[in-house]
Amino acid sequence: MSILNKMSDNLLLSDTAINTIVSDVSQHYRRFKTESGRPIWQPSPQLKILQYWVVDFLRSNDNSASEYATAYERGCSILQNAKRHEDSNHVLRMDVRHFFPSVGRSLILPYLNDLDLTSRLTNDDIELIFGIVLLNGGLTIGAPSSPIIANRAMIPFDLKVAEIAESNNPKVTYTRYSDDLFFSSRSWIDGSFAKKIESMLHEYGLEANPQKTKFLGSGSNKMMAGVAINHEHKTSLGQKRKALLRQKLYSFMLQDMPSEMDAHRLLGFITFAKFIEPNYVNKMLVKYSSYGDDVMLKIAKALKTKQH
Repeated sequence: MSILNKMSDNLLLSDTAINTIVSDVSQHYRRFKTESGRPIWQPSPQLKILQYWVVDFLRSNDNSASEYATAYERGCSILQNAKRHEDSNHVLRMDVRHFFPSVGRSLILPYLNDLDLTSRLTNDDIELIFGIVLLNGGLTIGAPSSPIIANRAMIPFDLKVAEIAESNNPKVTYTRYSDDLFFSSRSWIDGSFAKKIESMLHEYGLEANPQKTKFLGSGSNKMMAGVAINHEHKTSLGQKRKALLRQKLYSFMLQDMPSEMDAHRLLGFITFAKFIEPNYVNKMLVKYSSYGDDVMLKIAKALKTKQH
């Protein structure tokens, strides 16, 4: 049975309806920018259903995942990414320019051809998948199918980069958190190593963003995808996020009747911060609860008040 027939049966959509969406896929995206100016391509509900189906299909037929990819996979997180580098003194951080749009047919096709299925995907199957998950020849930021496909298409790259890292003298630890590449070692990592990685990126049709290449020594907090590793080799929120947490708690507790939005935002930040450094967050909650109400109780009251 073709991919089109399986999708049609599972989603109770006609072949014609699916082909109509795919044939005019650019009209099924809405482009907007985040507060930081990053462009997002939001798929329409109809296209998003097809993209989720592709994700489920790939996950059900392929358990492979790069051991070096620490984003978008089950059990992975920014904390796990940072912990792999805890014991190191030096870090090289690199960024892949326009990562998702750069992951296109040439990177994805070998993965689709190697899928362990009862029968190989036909050209029509592959073209249908490409039509659903690609826009202007590449993946998009905003499509639910982009992360899993990018991670699997990057497996050959990850393996080759890890081989370079592990054969380096001294040995280098490698992880990739989406478009962020992290390398760490007990000893200094010099520019020649970064050049090797840039060359490897070019081999796969990718490009490093030199403005975001950072060499971090043992005397500084090393930021790893939003998690800091301090001089004691422990994961931490970092000084900036700790200061931001204190500022948020202080502002919230000074309000007599905080808004529902303020409560949601603070709760989200507390949840994130607790995931990284729970002991510090608990200390701050105790400290700022001394301003009157218990912090978490005040958040709950703000949410409950607005709900009624």
